[in-house]
Amino acid sequence: MELVSSWERWCQVFNDLDLFRPEILEICRMHGVTVQKLENTFPGTHAVFFVNDYTVLKLFCPVQYSSHALELALHNGPLLASRFFPRIRFHGTSPSGYDYLAFERLSGRPIRECNPEALTHQVLESLADLVSWMHSQPLDPDLLAAGVLQSVSADPAPQCLVHYDLTRDHIYLDSEGNLQGVIDFGDAALGCPADDFPVLFVDSFACDDRLIAAFTCLYNRRSQKYQIDLDDVLHSLERHPFGVPIRAIALELDTQFSRRIFLDN
Repeated sequence: MELVSSWERWCQVFNDLDLFRPEILEICRMHGVTVQKLENTFPGTHAVFFVNDYTVLKLFCPVQYSSHALELALHNGPLLASRFFPRIRFHGTSPSGYDYLAFERLSGRPIRECNPEALTHQVLESLADLVSWMHSQPLDPDLLAAGVLQSVSADPAPQCLVHYDLTRDHIYLDSEGNLQGVIDFGDAALGCPADDFPVLFVDSFACDDRLIAAFTCLYNRRSQKYQIDLDDVLHSLERHPFGVPIRAIALELDTQFSRRIFLDN
């Protein structure tokens, strides 16, 4: 297939399985994978498809924005130390010029597809452990020097690895309701710890005051380096690149936390 050369065209075709099918089949052939089933995933920035029942193949947008180098470096670097992040099965550049990563497919479901009751205290504990662990990871100086991981915070300190997009689509639970993993580090950056919580609290927790209070307490108890409070999170929201959609979600909710978003801004 022809390499897409404009953002407008990419937005029209990136979720078109029929268009990408020959490219996917050739990529899989190159890596010795027999394709028995191909499916679309939910729409995002890049072209992402399920291959069989165990692989997620991500072809990166060739114009305007690509997180290929970032995700490859993180998954082959600091994220390897935790079982909660999917492993890369293979990667490369397709015959048409698309950079791609093939990840193991997590079992279970994103919390978007689960009942609100699925966010149990046990899940919050596991998630607090995982996020605090991620924030404490030492970062490879070469990764920073190469500009692969960029700073998104104007604050001088503290600086750590932040996922930046902990939505209900990116946090997975297994069939028994345990935390299975976190996906999609395409928006990861070097930032303040609180930068991870506006999206988590508003999108994943639906501004639920009980969940926010419990998670904040658990995070602060487990973190060896950082402590956060709601003022930190609200301050982060002011500069967050997803601030507009986050506020749009919060506007539809009526909790103490959602009201504070608009009272403080």
